[in-house]
Amino acid sequence: VILANNIYLAKDTTKYLTGSNLTGSLRNNYVFDGAGHSIYGLNGRMFRDIGKGAVIRNVNLVNLFMNPSSGYNTDKASAFAYDNEGTIQNSSIRNAIVDSTAKVIYGFVVNNKKEGVIENCENYSNFTEGTKYIQSITGFVGYNEGLIKNVTNYGNISHPYDSNIEDLSYTQPVYIAGIVQSNTGVIEKAINKGNIFGESARESSVNVQSMQIAGIANSGGTIRNSRNEGNITFNYTKSELDIRIGGISSGKTTIDSSVNLGSIKVEIADSIAKKYALVIGGIALEGSVKNSTNEGNISAIDSTSARWTYARFAGILPGGITGLENINVDSCINRGDIEGFINVAGILGQGTGNIQNVRNSGNIKAYSGLTQGTYVGGIAGLSKK
Repeated sequence: VILANNIYLAKDTTKYLTGSNLTGSLRNNYVFDGAGHSIYGLNGRMFRDIGKGAVIRNVNLVNLFMNPSSGYNTDKASAFAYDNEGTIQNSSIRNAIVDSTAKVIYGFVVNNKKEGVIENCENYSNFTEGTKYIQSITGFVGYNEGLIKNVTNYGNISHPYDSNIEDLSYTQPVYIAGIVQSNTGVIEKAINKGNIFGESARESSVNVQSMQIAGIANSGGTIRNSRNEGNITFNYTKSELDIRIGGISSGKTTIDSSVNLGSIKVEIADSIAKKYALVIGGIALEGSVKNSTNEGNISAIDSTSARWTYARFAGILPGGITGLENINVDSCINRGDIEGFINVAGILGQGTGNIQNVRNSGNIKAYSGLTQGTYVGGIAGLSKK
């Protein structure tokens, strides 16, 4: 199929089609070529699934309504498909509106399967409004097993909530990222330009509520030649939160030739009764990083740091909550100023592994833990080979 013109599904370019549409699958080896045209006002996913060898290319989805039940009875919203085993290329989404029933927002697809490829694509939609139970938000993909290459997220992303009605009675973690939530495949030449914001809801019965925030991906896989330009901000206003933030990744990842340019700032309320964990890395939390640079400043200030179970801050890798072994940092530079407490360093916060050919030119400022001690260093806070 090759589009000859733009398609307008509603009465004008600012509206979307009323009523949900049950979408079909793009079969194996079929091609949908938008020829540079736009589809306005789509209600639901463009396709239920994209089959092996199938291709969607050169199409823009504009003013679409992301209906999570389209094609599947689910609470996960996505624009192009639920599962992708083919290729999406040279395409974009703009001005997306998310249905209030969605608990999860993934810009392009929910699952990019092992054979799936997403390349030369852009997201221009802000994901800053949603439902009170929203759990995960990313600009492109939920779960990536395949290849994501040459993509850019321009949209701002935040964890929306209403502090008057939100009830975090569930224990599922919250994930926010510019490109991907869970990555077991390859992300290459990805750029996040959108600012990312997270805020905890009011106190609840949940003992520990966890949240991960990252410029590119929350965890896993391989990330190469990628860049985060967006600023990351989090307001820590609730007891017993486990917060993990990374400029590129907020988990254990293999990273090569990537750069974080965005600042990371956490505001911590003095009134919190009991704090749990705050771990921030300019590049990632743990894993293997080489040929990468952090240019962004990191700032988290707490005058009552003795009440934390875990607190680590570093320009490259702070060390995860439990993953402190087999850390490798090679040929990396930190130029950002790092301001934190208990454990603060220019390159590695805490861990066991190899550090070589590294340089720190950022200012390091640490506030002491009243009973836990303070570990601070231009290169490493607490490390041994």
